[in-house]
Amino acid sequence: MTHLRSLYPGDAILIGGDFNASNVIWGYPRNTSRGAQLEREAQAANLTLVNDLEIPTRTALHSRQKGTTLDLTWTSHNLCSSWSCENDPWGSDHYPIWVSLKHGLKKRKRKVRCTNWDLFRQHLADPSSNSSEISALVEAMQQAMILATQEIDLPEKLLTPDKHMLNLWETRDQLHAQYLANGRRYKDRLKVRQKTAQIRRHAKMVARDRWQTHCASFSNKTGLHTLWNTFKALQGKTKTI
Repeated sequence: MTHLRSLYPGDAILIGGDFNASNVIWGYPRNTSRGAQLEREAQAANLTLVNDLEIPTRTALHSRQKGTTLDLTWTSHNLCSSWSCENDPWGSDHYPIWVSLKHGLKKRKRKVRCTNWDLFRQHLADPSSNSSEISALVEAMQQAMILATQEIDLPEKLLTPDKHMLNLWETRDQLHAQYLANGRRYKDRLKVRQKTAQIRRHAKMVARDRWQTHCASFSNKTGLHTLWNTFKALQGKTKTI
């Protein structure tokens, strides 16, 4: 940290990661030498710990284990506007962390509708939805669609999300909630892992299909900028912000 500060003495800095360092400041019962050294480094580099120390960043895998705060986020003073942790580790044993920075820019967003078809079918299966009248059936379907559909705000330039993927994640969220509510039983954790594996397989298929669609769009009218970006992607180079 002090080395990074010496390289960029006047710049805002954000450092985050799994430091694997115990210190009473971030919720451990005692300090280790590594934890004490990390505390001194942060103080010398004038960095602030922005974690919510009531929220663990690593999940407990069973009921006899407690969550811990291995993942720490350090920033320059007054740089971070918010810090939050997902409730679902997304297949890992560490929770995803979201950090918002004060930069004065606002991203333009668009609304996308996502329907949970499992929930839609559940509403249609409700006895109150059963009727022989066509008008009543149409009304029941419309009401089920409203109850099963939610609007999501997405950045304007973000690709349209795969709706089946969103529904898979919705189901996985429900399984993960059951896993937590039932005392972190192994059989419930296995269901979460199986759903996570299904999501990964679908993600690979979506990525492959989108790449094939992108390549099929090439023609003699394709711009040099698009071709150059595709060439860099093939080399593993990502677009810088």
